[in-house]
Amino acid sequence: MDPTKTPKTINATILKGENKGDVMLGIYELKGDTFRICFDPEGQNRPKEFKTTPKSGQFMVECKRIPPPDQKLPDITGEYKSESMENEGGRLTAEVTIERFGDVYQVTYRKNGLIAYIGIGIRRGDTFSLCWGANNQVGLSVYQIEKGRLVGQYTQLGNIGMLSQEVLTPKDKSD
Repeated sequence: MDPTKTPKTINATILKGENKGDVMLGIYELKGDTFRICFDPEGQNRPKEFKTTPKSGQFMVECKRIPPPDQKLPDITGEYKSESMENEGGRLTAEVTIERFGDVYQVTYRKNGLIAYIGIGIRRGDTFSLCWGANNQVGLSVYQIEKGRLVGQYTQLGNIGMLSQEVLTPKDKSD
């Protein structure tokens, strides 16, 4: 590959088949999410532009990057109010912060300003899964990302077989 030439050039060696060892001369370009490459399979003439004709003997490929499925979904980072139901019927509330680091999320639960739980999560489409722990407790939460909130269920080690409900609602700026 030689990105200093205009158009950028590339040579490809055929590894299998009838023409094994032959070198194809080509050109390439990467613009945004589109990669184009054009070759002369005979290796005689390097293409000068990105087009082919039936008699040119050249071939061209255009590839487009497909965005990840969650790219068009709403951002879930920010401050939330957590409301969950205890198995005995009582309500628990907490303040929650969701932060993103690459493809991973850190989630911090605070009660009265102190960290109550901290966890790490992953998102696939409209599902958010979280493993959390604190004070000798470890648990798993799975949320459905809905418009304006995350609705989930959680369980914890020691309460195997029991699921509790939780809803995370974005905090108002006035909170």
